[in-house]
Amino acid sequence: MKINVRDVYQGITSLVFPEICLICNQVFEKVCRSCEYRWLQNARSFRIDDLTISAVVTYDSESSGVVLKAKEDRNKVARLLMANALANSIMSWKVKTDYANLLLVPIPSSKMAIRRRGESFLQPILKSALQICSSHGMKDLAWRSVLLHQKRVKDQSELSFNERRKNLENAFKINENSGLENSLATAKIILIDDVVTTGATLLSAARALRERKMTVLGAATVCASAHRLLIR
Repeated sequence: MKINVRDVYQGITSLVFPEICLICNQVFEKVCRSCEYRWLQNARSFRIDDLTISAVVTYDSESSGVVLKAKEDRNKVARLLMANALANSIMSWKVKTDYANLLLVPIPSSKMAIRRRGESFLQPILKSALQICSSHGMKDLAWRSVLLHQKRVKDQSELSFNERRKNLENAFKINENSGLENSLATAKIILIDDVVTTGATLLSAARALRERKMTVLGAATVCASAHRLLIR
């Protein structure tokens, strides 16, 4: 029998360093039920300007830690939590519109972020979310990388709402190689992002699409800041 050295090493490591909850670090599970619950709730909707946005998780120090682990560490548990929340956010649109002609358009990662991480962060999470949507009867949802960054934007963590809007003016352009030239005109687009705080990124993306006469219904996200989602 062939012995997989890597499996043996992981088995020994799990005995010496047993997995504890990714979030609370108190329970010997990958993620405990109490922490997982936040990421499995129904989505709530709110508006920023003329854009309807759905989100599941209030963005705070705990949820930002999960997002960071998913982004920078490629942590599988963190990504699955985000995928479940994103799926619920996407499925909330089922009662708002006929999803037969729906197209999901993720906010693109910057070229610098892709070089650093080796991939576009949102895409694998979106693919997992679509598998979850399909298992709940929302099948055959399409997504495409329609947007591209066309200018370098500053780090937004210290910027005000108005500064973020200015920073993101004309930040996106249409990917002419998306392969959807004809269908984009009739598609009903839902933007996809991980976190929404001021909404400046989503508003800029929606503007770029609408300038090309595309129909943007709104956005589905994982997390939103507390003043967008009232804590329950």
